Amino acid sequence: MSKKGIILLIIGLAGILFILVDYSKQADVLLNKEQTTSQKVSSNPDVLATKEVFEKSIQASNEEDVESYIKLLIPKARENTKKELTKFFKDYEVENELQSFEVLKHEGNHLLAKAVVQSVNLEKNQKKYKDNTSTLNVTFIKEENQWLIELTTTIDTQFLK
Repeated sequence: MSKKGIILLIIGLAGILFILVDYSKQADVLLNKEQTTSQKVSSNPDVLATKEVFEKSIQASNEEDVESYIKLLIPKARENTKKELTKFFKDYEVENELQSFEVLKHEGNHLLAKAVVQSVNLEKNQKKYKDNTSTLNVTFIKEENQWLIELTTTIDTQFLK
């Protein structure tokens, strides 16, 4: 290879190295920014309170405690939910576990979160209920200084087996 070819090769490699270093710095800036934003969200008292409400709903569900569960809902959702949960708990034995909780939107007394919950059928002879991981949109409303669940919508379900 001629001197000119070697010089062009070195210049080309130096250019590629410069681009990689520049992209690496940009990625570090973005990652640090995301981490800072995540820390701010997790220290927000409304976010912490809504996550706690949702965790309590999962605990009440696992304990098949209808009364504790419905106290976490807005008043107009309680009667119908009580009927549905009572029937569900009679028919199924399911263990739920919160995998993740992320705030999508928060404005004043309204908060929308995305929760991922894994549900496992504890009665393996009961084939009607399949183990799954569900992604849920959960809407919260703050009423009388207390966060309550207004609506939970399943947006995706992945069956585990």
